[in-house]
Amino acid sequence: MQKWVVLEAKRLALNPGINMKAIAFQLGCEDVAYFSKFFKSCNGTSFTEFRKKII
Repeated sequence: MQKWVVLEAKRLALNPGINMKAIAFQLGCEDVAYFSKFFKSCNGTSFTEFRKKII
């Protein structure tokens, strides 16, 4: 389940019109800080850093 959430977050990160808060809520996480920590622990980089690399 965690792999799917991270994969979906990465896919949604490709769209610059959707911010991290919206992505977190869309994936069922109501706490953006938790989502950010979760993403970093699973991916090794923060969501913001990941997004900067791909865009």
